[in-house]
Amino acid sequence: MKKSLLLLTTLYFLSAQIMLAQDLIRFMDKSGFWGYKDKKTDKVKIKAEWDYAYEFDSSKTTRVCKGCRNLGLDLWDFSNENVLIYGIDKNGVTFEPHGTGTVYETDHLIIGRSDGLYGIFREGDVEFIPQYNKIEPTYPFAGNFLIMKDNLWGMINSKGDIVLPMEYNKISSDDGNYFILQKGENNFLNPKKEIKRGIANKNGKILVPLGDNGFSNISNGVCILAKTIGGKLKYGIVDTLNREIVPSKYDNVYSFYNGLIPVCINCEEVYVGDNLWIVHGSWGIVDKNGKEIIAPSEGKGKIDQMLSFQEGMVWFCQGCRFDKTSNWRKGLWKGGKYGFIDSLGKIIVPAIYDSAQIFINGLAKVVIQKNKIRKIGFIDRTGKEVIPLTDKYKDITFFNEGLAAAFTGRKFAYIDLKGNEAIPAKFDEAENFYNGYAVVTVNEKKGLINTKGEFIIIPEYETMYPDHWRKDVYEVRKNEDKFWVNLKNEKIFDK
Repeated sequence: MKKSLLLLTTLYFLSAQIMLAQDLIRFMDKSGFWGYKDKKTDKVKIKAEWDYAYEFDSSKTTRVCKGCRNLGLDLWDFSNENVLIYGIDKNGVTFEPHGTGTVYETDHLIIGRSDGLYGIFREGDVEFIPQYNKIEPTYPFAGNFLIMKDNLWGMINSKGDIVLPMEYNKISSDDGNYFILQKGENNFLNPKKEIKRGIANKNGKILVPLGDNGFSNISNGVCILAKTIGGKLKYGIVDTLNREIVPSKYDNVYSFYNGLIPVCINCEEVYVGDNLWIVHGSWGIVDKNGKEIIAPSEGKGKIDQMLSFQEGMVWFCQGCRFDKTSNWRKGLWKGGKYGFIDSLGKIIVPAIYDSAQIFINGLAKVVIQKNKIRKIGFIDRTGKEVIPLTDKYKDITFFNEGLAAAFTGRKFAYIDLKGNEAIPAKFDEAENFYNGYAVVTVNEKKGLINTKGEFIIIPEYETMYPDHWRKDVYEVRKNEDKFWVNLKNEKIFDK
């Protein structure tokens, strides 16, 4: 494994430096697959069927992969156990795959894995030395990677230089530019004295030395600070130099979005199963400068519940109460009316609906119920009912790729963005569309349909899931056997 990775990485960097004339160039087709075509004639020479392909440059061979994915900023992720990396020549002949030796790759370095350990291979290196227990990109990726050895974390930049030594129990960030450093093990939001926290930037400069700081959720130059006041945790906001912006006066907060943060007073934390909810109390919106865009209030207009920002919108309710004994699928909030606040802190949709879900793909499901008549529709981010309320369906899932599954009470259909029934109600169960196809169930067997409702794979499987690493590949189970199939229902490989 080490030799294979070393050979491939050396070849890659040398060829990238030489950059001689080439007769084959890579291209990506409309479906997102990579192949090669003649540079002069523009004719396809090697079919586009790879998730990623490297240039040939001066070499007679190069690499292609299946199962890898782009994380942005020229960062490629090969970490899934089913990723296959092949060598390929200019005739399209592939040779032995090299497994998962490469985990991540950028323009300047390769992060590889061998015998369960991770290592870094940089330009100019002559040997690959796996020595870390874990290496992972910061999220969102801004060029840095976190490295871990013996349960201690550090950080390297995009060239592989160490910017933070491996001496921290935890390093976290919400924007990839500023990081909370922690020494000591405990609840991250519990500022006990044995826990020391500080702040550093992406270049490794220490902005706030380690100390008794209750930092959490750092983003866009501001950080949430928790303090114990009168035996109870209170939350405020500081900048990256630990200068107070908002005093610690709120009982709980969510994370920042676009410089805004939902806050509450007189609220409490409640566990429902493994899920932690912040419930009850009065809610409002504060910006990163400390201005209360919507002030938490116990009087008229009190907001009884908020969720965190989703797609730039905050779900809220007035007059509702949290019921932790409720069935999750039936809703944890009872009574009241529901509306939405946008990323500027403006109430776009007043609390007029009897039920509402968060925004997904630009739309939110809303419900109005009078007596026993329940009408379901969808609104956009302006509050417009783009799909009028109707009682034709008992329930409708969220939209994906322009279609949503709708339950009549007996069977599932699919409706389009105008609310029209695009695929008739004929399925016992129906999943959302993904890459142009949806898994459906008929007589307890699962198959695959296209956007016209035509069966691509006749229902025959007990389970069926799209492989999110490989386009048009599905993991299935039949008679207790698990394997993968393509759109032709051909078995590709076993689990």
